[in-house]
Formats: sequence, structure tokens, C-alpha cells
Amino acid sequence: MATPASDSFDVVVIGAGPAGVIAALRAARLGARTALLSRDKFGGMAAGDGPVPVRTLAHAARLVREARQMPRYGDASVSYPALLDRVRDVTGEVRRQSLLRADLEQAGVSVREQVGPARFIDEATVEHDGGHRLTAGRFVLCTGGAPRRLPLPGIELTVPHSAAWAMTSPPASMLVLGTRATGVQVASIFAALGTRVTLVDVGPRILHTEDHAVAVAVHAGLEAAGIEVVVDSGPVERFDKGPEGVRMTCRSPAGPLTLDAAVAVVAAGWVADTHSLALDQAGVELAVSPRRRPPPAPARLGLSGTLGLSRGSRRSRRSRRCRGSGSPAVRRRRAARRR
Repeated sequence: MATPASDSFDVVVIGAGPAGVIAALRAARLGARTALLSRDKFGGMAAGDGPVPVRTLAHAARLVREARQMPRYGDASVSYPALLDRVRDVTGEVRRQSLLRADLEQAGVSVREQVGPARFIDEATVEHDGGHRLTAGRFVLCTGGAPRRLPLPGIELTVPHSAAWAMTSPPASMLVLGTRATGVQVASIFAALGTRVTLVDVGPRILHTEDHAVAVAVHAGLEAAGIEVVVDSGPVERFDKGPEGVRMTCRSPAGPLTLDAAVAVVAAGWVADTHSLALDQAGVELAVSPRRRPPPAPARLGLSGTLGLSRGSRRSRRSRRCRGSGSPAVRRRRAARRR
């Protein structure tokens, strides 16, 4: 069987969101032969289902709230399909204008877009769809995050927040489980668009990572906007089909609690999007810990869960070098340019 074709680089960056673009640009400007791989379209999670579409929808929601005063002056209405078209237009414009594409090309970065998932063959080689392989002495993973899927019965009846943005029309009712920034944004946006929203947290308050005074003020604002906020719901036990669409059952301190809606959105945080990378082939073991702490060698974390790997990285001394000045070949090229 023929060996797949391969290209050799000093640095390969996987993930073309903001962190990946900056990492690739910095590596190239320091003299490293650099490749940037993007599974999907250029821009990564930030442009696909992260800050860009969310901020666009949030802006539209604010306009809708203001437009409710329009009956005093005339008629005003919002077309949800037109709103989604606007989100796609803004996202496309961000990809074209705001992600340093021209700078990357000028710096000599080899940009490979929509290549599908990349996976490690060994500690020095990655392969993407089509069987093409790239070798490098350094790898930087900027693959972003994916919505956390809870291991609960009936979880398949729910949708992540990214699926909520793809709905063709606002649902009549919506349950949102999770009250950090993403959950609160989903709840406030769809409430402004006319959906009856119930926002749920298993703990004693919303936005528990924020200042208490901020959480209290936001809680009051959400209720003033017509959102039902349920705290201290207790652990979620399961999701079932219900009369409206989906029923969520919780074990609250006062006894079983059931909540119904047409759509249930789970916004339970993020996990690193590394499942398709075959990191074990590169000698990397992922450990999940509730506390923030430096990961064991050979990994070191940076921007957006970025993980740097160096060839021979089973030794911590080598793994630390991936944050340093580069390989000997890179240092020689940098020195030659300074002469």
C-alpha cells in the first residue's frame, strides 16, 4: 500500500479561529515554515456559532425590544428568516475582513481550509480528510470548544445553543438549562423574539461565576422581560417527550419538579473540541479536573484551550520548548535575517 503524500513544516496549527490565526501568524513571522488547518470554513467556532452570530442576534433582540414602542408611530415587525440571513451575512463578512487572511498569506502561511477533521498518526504527523499528511516539529491545537452534552436519559430530545440559532422560526416556548453567559444570552434573545422562556439553574442563583450584585441585577432584568427564572431546581434526572414537546424532570429539595416547553436548550458549558484528534497517537493523555491546574507533560495550555505539542514531547523538557524560541532551524533562519 502506497504511503500517503506529506508536506513538512516547522509548525502546524490546527484550528483557524482567532487563537489559531494569531498563533500561525506569529510562528510565520518568527521564521517558521507554518501551516494552518481549518476543519470547516475559515474563522472557527467564533464565526460559526460563537461570539459573532450571538452578538448579531443579541443586537437584533435589542432592536426588537425598542421596536415595541413603534405602534405609537406605525407598524413594525421582524422576519426571523431575514434575521438569520443577516446573521449569515455578518458571519461571512467577519470571515472575509476580520481574521487577517491577507496577513497570513503575506507571511507565507500555508492555509488549508475545509479539510475536515485532522488526526494524529504519531507525535510528528497529522492527517486530514483525503489522506494527506503533514509533519512538523511543533503542533499548536486551537480547536476551540464544543457544547457539553450531559449524560442524562433523554438528552437526545434536547438541542445545544448552536442548534437554537438554526431554527427557522422562534418556538412558542423554550427551556434553557444553564445560566452562565451562553444560557442567559439564549434566554434573553428568544424572549425578545416572542418565545415564552424558562431559564433554569440547579444552583441557588444565576451567573454564579459573576459578582453577586451583577447576578441579582441581571436576574431582575430577565424577570422584567417576562422570563421565568427557576433556581435551586435540584439535579436534572431526565428528559422525556411532553405535551408541548419536551419535559424536564428535576429532583428539587421540595420534591420532583417538571417543566415543559416546545424546545429544551442545554447550555451546560463547554469542553475542549479534541475528540477527533487521536491525541493518544501523539502520546497525550487528557485528564479532566474540576480545578484549574497545569496539565501534565507533554501538554501545556494557552489561548482558548490551546495545546502545544513538540516532537519527542514525552519528556517535559521537550514539551516546554514548544513555548520557547523554536527549533534550531528556526533560530538559524532568524539569526540570518538579523545579519
